[in-house]
Amino acid sequence: MPTRNSKIDDLLIAFGKIQATLDGLREQARQHHGELMRRMDDLDKAAHQRMDGIEDRVEVLEHDNKRNIRQAGMGAIGGALVTGLIELLKYVK
Repeated sequence: MPTRNSKIDDLLIAFGKIQATLDGLREQARQHHGELMRRMDDLDKAAHQRMDGIEDRVEVLEHDNKRNIRQAGMGAIGGALVTGLIELLKYVK
């Protein structure tokens, strides 16, 4: 028959094993948390880089659009001047 001290010793050993398991689980959770945070940081950096690239492209497109509008306006003015000169030459002859 086991003695009272051996039962307590068995319980202490069992508690020690449980404590070791919990310590291992805690360490694994800490490592996974660190890995997760690194992944999130990487995703954040990638998203910011992509947005910066998109903003740069939009800026170029806006600049090109303004230039094209300006050129179209100048073309319209040039066309109106040529048309006006042609009409004027019709009356001069």
